[in-house]
Amino acid sequence: MPQKEGRKVGLSRALSKLGYCSRSRAAELIRAGRVRLNGNVRRDPESPVRLERDRIAVDGQGIEPQKKVYLMMNKPRGLVTTASDEKGRETVYAAFENAGESLPWVAPVGRLDQASEGLLLLTNDSEWGARVAAPDTHLRKTYHVQVASVASEQLAKALTAGVDSDGESLRALAACVLRSGEKNCWLEITLDEGKNRQIRRMFEAVGHHVEKIKRVRYGPLQLDVHPGKYRKLDAEAAKAITEIFTEVIIAPDATEEAIKIVAAKKNLRLLLAGGLPDPREPGLTVKSVAGGLLVQSRDNAVVDEMQLKVVSKRAPSEKELANLRFAFRVAKHVKSNTIVYATGLATVGIGAGQMSRVDAARIAARKAEDAAKELKLPAPMTEGSVVASDAFFPFADGLLVAIEAGATAVIQPGGSMRDDEVIKAADAHNVAMVFTGVRHFRH
Repeated sequence: MPQKEGRKVGLSRALSKLGYCSRSRAAELIRAGRVRLNGNVRRDPESPVRLERDRIAVDGQGIEPQKKVYLMMNKPRGLVTTASDEKGRETVYAAFENAGESLPWVAPVGRLDQASEGLLLLTNDSEWGARVAAPDTHLRKTYHVQVASVASEQLAKALTAGVDSDGESLRALAACVLRSGEKNCWLEITLDEGKNRQIRRMFEAVGHHVEKIKRVRYGPLQLDVHPGKYRKLDAEAAKAITEIFTEVIIAPDATEEAIKIVAAKKNLRLLLAGGLPDPREPGLTVKSVAGGLLVQSRDNAVVDEMQLKVVSKRAPSEKELANLRFAFRVAKHVKSNTIVYATGLATVGIGAGQMSRVDAARIAARKAEDAAKELKLPAPMTEGSVVASDAFFPFADGLLVAIEAGATAVIQPGGSMRDDEVIKAADAHNVAMVFTGVRHFRH
């Protein structure tokens, strides 16, 4: 039985898929008569090609598929993200020239404008680049942003609530203040969409001027190279990026415009719940147990309304505090005994349903370590994280496990007979500790 042939693609796209050059550059070569298809010159960039059968040559040299290359660059400020600039400005490709390494043609995945810096992905795998940059992947991108004024958490809340810029709604997935000076401050902004000049426009809409933007994270990848340098990503890391996407959105309601936007995204589903319960409302929960039912009051405590008490010598930074609140909010919904590690307003390890809080801390840390190994990250994902415990630490041993894993701040209810022992352990390692005074305990 004859083998079924693959679908046809245009000649310019074929050269791009083979990793030879960009589609625009390929179109230039084709129109110039420098490309032959099965021995014949073709001047139409859309000439149909079957990659598994047809032969392509440029300037008499046969083109074979290039080895796929995936790069992470720390783009310096001032470089233009393009192969060639009509104004003669220096481009990101200068980093490759300075390195003196022989690389195939690679193209940027998305853009960082000239005034921005940080993590930039480049590849000769055009299909991978398209998947990563596609809006429906909702890959999270995290930025550190310096503004020429002193900001507050109110500003961060405004950015996540959404602002209007020239009739377009812009919002951050997450925002928090990293540090403040007398005249400026740094914020951490996480986006899951990529609209033109989105960060600068959001801050302009709320009256703040952006001085610097640095992208520090792209999906699971953390920026870990010096400015102007780059490193190769292996195929497993590249694959992991494309596997992170949103399949389902659950919301109380949605506008017609929002429904149309979601409907246009392949493999994304929107479930309208018609209203979500108020977590502050009192009520009862019922669990089946041997011989009957267990009826208990709902856990309606909300961390944002708790009077947090710093009990350690070192107070948490604003960034740590935002992550502590997030981690404790997650811990409420995880089966006890619970330990949650978090950073960047995302969990990196969860230990659930253990009889020992020490075991929960170890399991969560091991999960984060395994994830880091799979993604080829240089350090465990708990390094520099915060940790939340749904109930108090009865001894210092569970805390010490978290500290050994790299946690720098802890949130817990407090109330143990050995609180002093636990606090001393935190102080001995310069770890910030916050008491909530409220215990979560999910059976």
